[in-house]
Amino acid sequence: MATKYVSPNPESRILGLALNAILSSIKLEEFADLVEQNGLTQVDPEAWYPTQIVLTMYKAMSEQPNGSENLVSIGMKVYQNAVLPPEVNSILAALHTLNVVMDLNMRNVEAERYEIEQISDHHIRVTDTTAFPHDLIYGYLYGICRRFAPRGAKFNVQRTYLNPSNPDADGAIYDITWE
Repeated sequence: MATKYVSPNPESRILGLALNAILSSIKLEEFADLVEQNGLTQVDPEAWYPTQIVLTMYKAMSEQPNGSENLVSIGMKVYQNAVLPPEVNSILAALHTLNVVMDLNMRNVEAERYEIEQISDHHIRVTDTTAFPHDLIYGYLYGICRRFAPRGAKFNVQRTYLNPSNPDADGAIYDITWE
């Protein structure tokens, strides 16, 4: 369990390259002030940045007008541009990259994970226990579906908070279906 927007380890770091989706967002003008306030306007792709700085910025972003939309768009951009091996050619295979991508782009985040469970041929459940915002995760998952769903398929990403009375106190379950 991880509280959203709070890094469970103060030593947690995120690779600058992973922050490119923020800086290349088509919505950047709506939250450029937050990027500047958090010192992320000039990001070295090979440097490691404190995860809490990014989480603090995401929290402030979520409280702005269009915050939810902006976080979803950043999440979608991550998987729109992600370079993945050729064998990653389905929703399920792409979802299995979530933990791999986290391991490659973050340090000191042992407890934060995604659990992937195939319920049926067209239904996959993802349980998110990371500190990253729900809307960012939704964007990751929507972006994966958009990129890897079978041609012509209609997909749905349904979120259920693990703590409905206080969603940011815990993660969420995402049911992904398509037909």
